[in-house]
Amino acid sequence: MHIEKWFDERLTCMMFETLLGVLPADFPNTRELRIQIAKWNRLLTSQPDTSPARMLGMSKAATKAWLKEDGKRSARTQAQGKKVRAMMIESFKGWLKVEWPKGGKKFTNKLFAEWRISFQQGMKQTTKSMRRKALEIAERKSKPFARLGSKS
Repeated sequence: MHIEKWFDERLTCMMFETLLGVLPADFPNTRELRIQIAKWNRLLTSQPDTSPARMLGMSKAATKAWLKEDGKRSARTQAQGKKVRAMMIESFKGWLKVEWPKGGKKFTNKLFAEWRISFQQGMKQTTKSMRRKALEIAERKSKPFARLGSKS
């Protein structure tokens, strides 16, 4: 998986963790969601070193096996993310079926589909914003080191 996609997945995982922390106690599947998010987080953070320098000393067969395992690892991670997203949407659907009528709003599949689209757009927008902020912070942190190499 490309590093930018990996970073976006990590940010999404963090947002889901944060979101679960602020949801009410009666939100459905909270325990199972926490378990699955923790598994996703573990898959995202336990990636081995992928540097070309590490692969220099490997034989052709060992490199092929390592790349194959890396592909499987990426596929497992993406599948876990898909599973967490689906569970989150289903949990929201169950919760909103109960909560919307309390507020006088009738629950329909059409209204839920509109809500889901806006939720997913909000998640994408937040991911982009967090990525931009992380890059700004990284850039600010690297500026002192850039001065070391320059002759003033």
